[in-house]
Amino acid sequence: MGVGTFDPLSSHEMGRLISTSRYTLHHIEISSPTPPDIFPAIFDLPQLQDLILQEPHIPDRVPLGILPRLRAINFDGKNGRNLQQFLRGLSMQRLAEVRISLGGTIQVYALLDALCTATGTMNILSLSRVAILDCPSITLLCSFTNITHLKIDCVCPDDRPSRLCDVQLTDENILELGTALPHLHILNFTPGCRAPCHVTFTSLIHLSRTCGDLERLSIRVDFASILNGSEQLNRSSPGVRGNSARLQRASSGLRSLVVGRSPLPDIPRREWVVALALVSIFPSIEFLHSWCAGEMFNEWKEVAGNIPICQEIFRITHPQAAGRRPNTQVW
Repeated sequence: MGVGTFDPLSSHEMGRLISTSRYTLHHIEISSPTPPDIFPAIFDLPQLQDLILQEPHIPDRVPLGILPRLRAINFDGKNGRNLQQFLRGLSMQRLAEVRISLGGTIQVYALLDALCTATGTMNILSLSRVAILDCPSITLLCSFTNITHLKIDCVCPDDRPSRLCDVQLTDENILELGTALPHLHILNFTPGCRAPCHVTFTSLIHLSRTCGDLERLSIRVDFASILNGSEQLNRSSPGVRGNSARLQRASSGLRSLVVGRSPLPDIPRREWVVALALVSIFPSIEFLHSWCAGEMFNEWKEVAGNIPICQEIFRITHPQAAGRRPNTQVW
């Protein structure tokens, strides 16, 4: 049994409806602000599997061992007051999906720590408005080894200069994530700032080799790390050499790449160099997009236009590794 919007009902009526369906209610979706006096009735639902709440006002006291069959959580609101306490109260034997979007900023480490007993069951994690993403948070995130969909929507505080941004991913972070989370299908880091980028092309190479199921990737990259196109195309990651590196590289199934506000390198024919480099590690890429403005946007658009030509070159020069012919979207 599922219950949708409760907008026309009072808090008392909501609570009574929930309580009368205690043993049959599997799905709750409340599209209006969720008052705290509704939660005791929600906490007492032994069969609830999906919980979708708008602007939840979680009470101060949350019992332990609540919602033993809960599979998915989707919270959308202005702040996360008592959110960690609520998560710590869950049984979490079946929790597979967590989507949290807050108007304020999410404290990633505290939230992941509250979810630590779900490391073996979690498949989907989406966190919106993350201001601080540091090495301890990345390391804790790596313990969720079965994640297939990971989205971290990173933002800089409006009152902080971009050079002081606390979201500073590095190659080491991406290598750690790629190695620990091999089942990824979607990896989405969407930093909205223009701070210096510390992720280089090496991270893309690593993801192409460790996450064979990765289909969609969104990340800022310092493409100035491609200092020599031909050298970068033949470069092997540590411990991988020769033909095996090429076969691993060609096995990537990535379809979509969003590079955010990544600038192109200041080298001759950079639109071709970047397109060739991308196709060499992501031969099935179909969609490439940038958040850049002005002339840089046009140059990235040209990179995307070069990709089908580079894919044809790659199929001719590497016939043993070529997959199906992709239908690349130029923009």
